[in-house]
Amino acid sequence: MPRAVLYRRPGKPSALPPAMRHYFVTGERDQQLEGGLLPTFTGERLRLWRQHRAALLAEFVDEHPGRRPWAWWAFDAPRLGLRRIVGGGSCRAGNAVGCAWGLPLVLDADPGHPPLVESEAAYLKRLRLLLPGELRRIKASEFEAEALEVDDDGNEAA
Repeated sequence: MPRAVLYRRPGKPSALPPAMRHYFVTGERDQQLEGGLLPTFTGERLRLWRQHRAALLAEFVDEHPGRRPWAWWAFDAPRLGLRRIVGGGSCRAGNAVGCAWGLPLVLDADPGHPPLVESEAAYLKRLRLLLPGELRRIKASEFEAEALEVDDDGNEAA
């Protein structure tokens, strides 16, 4: 009688379902993920990200130099700090860890003159996080500061 396999041998990671790959790249959940494919515990999501990180990151950076997928910002970037506010209108910035895409939490900003935050490419270059050969593939415009979207109450738009 065959026995159940209780562990997986180290080696090539198991295939990542397309819905989970989409989640790691965009942070968006689809019906498959809501139906039970998405691990409930953050620790399990982190384990899956670490297991598939190298391949997903290389594929993403190949298509989008100077940027990172959602899971990189969610799991890797919080320990590195947030992207800097580099200009634009005045605001109060919170120091919330784990904000989407490394953006600081912005409060009390003028919607007509929103704050400017460093681009993903500028952040990655400043912290020396660009992959080998990535810098030469990034357009100069990708280093320009980005205006944060601010709602009518002066808070960062969701």
